Amino acid sequence: MADVARDRAQLFLIGALSLAITFVVLALVLNSAIYTENLATRGADQTGATDALSRQHDVRTAVGSVVDRANDQQATYDDQESAIGAAIVDTEVLLRQYEVRSTALLRVENPVYTRGARIQQTVDSPFDGPSGSGDWTVASGVQTRQFSLTATRASLEDEADDDAFRVRFDDGTDVWTVRIFRNEPGTATVVRVTDPSGATVECLDDSGSETTVVFSTATVGGGYCRGLAFLDELGTPYDVRFGNPTEGSGTYSLLVDKTVSGLGASYSAPDGDPPASEAIYAVTVDLTYRTPDLTYETELRVAPGEFHA
Repeated sequence: MADVARDRAQLFLIGALSLAITFVVLALVLNSAIYTENLATRGADQTGATDALSRQHDVRTAVGSVVDRANDQQATYDDQESAIGAAIVDTEVLLRQYEVRSTALLRVENPVYTRGARIQQTVDSPFDGPSGSGDWTVASGVQTRQFSLTATRASLEDEADDDAFRVRFDDGTDVWTVRIFRNEPGTATVVRVTDPSGATVECLDDSGSETTVVFSTATVGGGYCRGLAFLDELGTPYDVRFGNPTEGSGTYSLLVDKTVSGLGASYSAPDGDPPASEAIYAVTVDLTYRTPDLTYETELRVAPGEFHA
């Protein structure tokens, strides 16, 4: 009798194990089906999102070109804003043509303008400011974009020391210093970046007789300069200062997010030194991209060549 009971218990145990294995297999099959469905759905969502982000990129690029063209061709804020507004309408129509064969709807509207100023020196001369040959603040409490400087190598100080020409960025917490000088043989321009801790990175350019430093894209002589990448980490707003300005000569240009009158009296004068002109710093537009399966709406800020853009 005991053997029969034992056999029945074993059969019950085997049956329970078989049933448990069946449930596990069934769960794996169901989970696999759910996972496959999620991937398919996710893939579809990603495809729609990719299209929306692609149109956002197209709009940003197009509006950026419109802003730059208006700043170059129009002299006053009113004329620049009028030209940009009309061009945005044309841009929307043009971009819509790409959606003719689809059911997508694209809208670019309600532009809001940030007025700024272009500060520039267009003739090769020392980098000094309104007060003469001493250190000076180019702009304070600003953001900048399209900031470039071209230095004539023969005008630069030999080797780096306290006398070398420098550009300083100060956000109130950290200070980054960019010194521009010649190497000892005088065959190359050296751009030395010093971070707030005192660590330095150098980039060299030995092509031609002058070197262009584009702060906004972190390039020296057309090549990437790792040391200048700090500008993406710089807090805003910040001050831009030139030090030892007579230890170098050349040209420079930058756009700031302050109006000409907001920069100070020296810029506001008709013969300001250096001259500053009215320019649109940024434009914000409402972007809508809609399909039967997706509605994407965002406020898009366009500021070509901005460090934090």
